Amino acid sequence: MLLLSPVAVSAAAETDGVKPIWMASGPFGGVSDLGFSSNGEYLVQSANSVRVWRWADKALVNTFSQGRAVFSGDASQLATVMEVSNNVFALNVWRRADSFSLRTFTSESNNTAMALSPDDSLLALSSPIFPYGSIRIRRFSDGTLVRTLVGHTSQVRSVAFSSDGTLLLSVGNDKTVRLWRVSDGLLLQTILHASSVFTACISSDNAYIASATTVPNLNIWDGRSGALRTNLNLDTYGLTFSPDGAILAAGSSDHTIKLYSTTNWAIRATLTGHTTPPATLRFNPSGSTLCSAGYSLDGAIRLWSVHDQQQIGTLGESTESIGSMAIASDGSVLASGCASDDGDRPPRHDFLVRLWEQATGKLLFRLPGHSDEVIALSISTNGILASGSWDTTVRLWNTHNGEALQTLARHTGAVWGVAFTRDGSNVFSGSADRSILRWRVADGSYLQTLSGHGDEVRSLAASPDGLLLASASFDQTIRLWRVSDGAAVRTIPVPGDYLQAVVFSPDGSLVAASGNRGDAHIFRVSDGALVNRFAEISVGYVSLAFSPDSSVLAAGVAEIDPVLTYGAVSALRMWRVSDWNEIGHYRREVFGIGPLVFSPDGYGIAYGRFDGTIVMGRSSFGGLPRFISSKSVPGTTQLQWQGGAGQYQLQSRTNLSQGLWQNVGASTSVQSNRVSVTNQNSFFRVRSGP
Repeated sequence: MLLLSPVAVSAAAETDGVKPIWMASGPFGGVSDLGFSSNGEYLVQSANSVRVWRWADKALVNTFSQGRAVFSGDASQLATVMEVSNNVFALNVWRRADSFSLRTFTSESNNTAMALSPDDSLLALSSPIFPYGSIRIRRFSDGTLVRTLVGHTSQVRSVAFSSDGTLLLSVGNDKTVRLWRVSDGLLLQTILHASSVFTACISSDNAYIASATTVPNLNIWDGRSGALRTNLNLDTYGLTFSPDGAILAAGSSDHTIKLYSTTNWAIRATLTGHTTPPATLRFNPSGSTLCSAGYSLDGAIRLWSVHDQQQIGTLGESTESIGSMAIASDGSVLASGCASDDGDRPPRHDFLVRLWEQATGKLLFRLPGHSDEVIALSISTNGILASGSWDTTVRLWNTHNGEALQTLARHTGAVWGVAFTRDGSNVFSGSADRSILRWRVADGSYLQTLSGHGDEVRSLAASPDGLLLASASFDQTIRLWRVSDGAAVRTIPVPGDYLQAVVFSPDGSLVAASGNRGDAHIFRVSDGALVNRFAEISVGYVSLAFSPDSSVLAAGVAEIDPVLTYGAVSALRMWRVSDWNEIGHYRREVFGIGPLVFSPDGYGIAYGRFDGTIVMGRSSFGGLPRFISSKSVPGTTQLQWQGGAGQYQLQSRTNLSQGLWQNVGASTSVQSNRVSVTNQNSFFRVRSGP
């Protein structure tokens, strides 16, 4: 078996600078809207922001920091409404393939609902003003206002076109559902309810209108006369008819979904699995799958087979902000841990550690066990994962099979940092209790305490050569410790900055740290001298990472945006280490950049977002050598690679979970090597350097 360095497969649209390879979605806060492109190729999920999923492989392919969104029929364009300045809104139309803005229409208000006609000609938008409770009909091609529908006396909650595009259904806080003729804006029906209406939908043949009210009632009305047909007495949240009109799906307050037959309104099936009321329901265009989404941490989209009424999958993971990440040295897996986005650590979090296939974003394992946020992660060279948590424990896991190995419990405060020794035999943990503890991995035994910090230890990092351990603390110092015996080697003061992160450069010559002041500090390891400081590059936490060849320092920062009313916008900045010139400044990411790591080959850079999403993007400057081909003949294999520079060293290994990489032959300047393969399980990699 030959291990060729992972080759990234594009699964997402490009942005300016950071080009996503894959995204793993977190929850969708609040109530989600769901909508399909008419060709069924894409699903859009929108509320406070927008996510686009490719239906064929269920991959997340686009994210937008907008409110509600609708697709054009062929899914090539996406319309959103956003606030561009204080109470000034604009309608934006984007090219889905690359998130490029095609056109922008101003003079729009903060809409609460929007819908696009089936033929892509008209866009309906609710408007709380001009006049209050009105609906604007705009031409989708150029934004021209066609007409304004006036009738509702309070805010419009939702709008929807009929399947044939001739009718528009609207739901208002004035306790009415209204049906309009699209061609001239004539009000055809006003259905008055006894209480406020949550939502309503119209069947594909326009025969029925279903509505749900705040007083638990699910009402069925005649679509032509407006007469009440039946009351199903259900406390309802989400509603939708199947494309063939045979089924009405209703999300209930008991967290289930009821499937009603439209021939006799009897319940055909009850779908269970949500942990909150299913707030939004949509069938895919073929009617084979029902999609549902709940509230907040139940925001993952659940997929149900209509044929056998079973849950067949999910889109998204129920975790909040990504608080910690780590990537295996062989590039096989990426680990992520959840953190609260508000600092309160409520009991609603799932507190799972998740393991993802680094090359594709496939979820491999969900690892339960922690009882609070997971805020520190590290993976040893032999595939052991250490996780630190607010619950004061460290847990050890086998990344190859997800097995829980040890629970290390001796700290009295949150564990903010974990780091392995080079051979993986020991692991260090740094805590809010101001201590650093050493543990034996094999049996979880406590071995040693490293004392000296005067405040919380917030981050740990092991030097690449395995000789030093670096710790960053709220006591405004970086401390270097000798791994062999835990002796203090050097204290590097960083006055005025309560440090939260520390990283070594892969060549071991530099150590970088950041804290609450929004600075990035770079020091020389040999003598602790300050090499450079990037002052006030962020209004909050700065995440740091070196590229695998130590040539680039990357930082995830939050910058004040003078235009956007919501304040800070996230950016990824990169500097060339040789002269500290900035070589990249990418500001398209507005969801927050948390932990930041490079893939071992340098071709990818991953970061965790505050909305619970992980983004694996292409590095903008290349990476380390990676294999491009192999040709085997009896007894030997010819390997070729590309990337990197200088001398190349081929290395091999026969067991990814035990032992270390061994050099194969002498280093060479040629990008190929012929090796003898005597073991059927032979793994190879190549490294480059001066």
